[in-house]
Amino acid sequence: MNELVPIVGFFGSISFMVWVVFTSLRRWRTAQAQAQVQMRLLDRFGSSPELLAYMQTSEGKRFLESAFIEHRSAFSRILTGLQCGIVFTIVGVAMLFLRNRIWDSAEGFLFLGTLLLAIGVGCLAAAGSAYLFSRSQGLLEQPSH
Repeated sequence: MNELVPIVGFFGSISFMVWVVFTSLRRWRTAQAQAQVQMRLLDRFGSSPELLAYMQTSEGKRFLESAFIEHRSAFSRILTGLQCGIVFTIVGVAMLFLRNRIWDSAEGFLFLGTLLLAIGVGCLAAAGSAYLFSRSQGLLEQPSH
């Protein structure tokens, strides 16, 4: 059991890091593609009256609403980071609590507990800093309709 816990913890942490990088890259590519489409559409309008006329159509209203997706997505990403941070922190503390209560597994529980606690605190810190940054940039303010 002592040999298995660090191995599972190592591969679990590597898998988690790969998942975070993959998810971040996928979201970044999606945001870049959406921004390019919006810029190409805006470049097609020669004057402000044409753009205003388009914005009053149903397609223009949908285009304008799509600009506020970042507001919802910024808030949901912060909330997801907060949730992950809470879960990892609680599981890490539980593992540290169990390290002296389960025989022959103290080192494994100490390793995994410390790793999960560090990941949890890191997620909480990232969610907190993302919230502060998003609020300072006005990304969390409700759009006026």
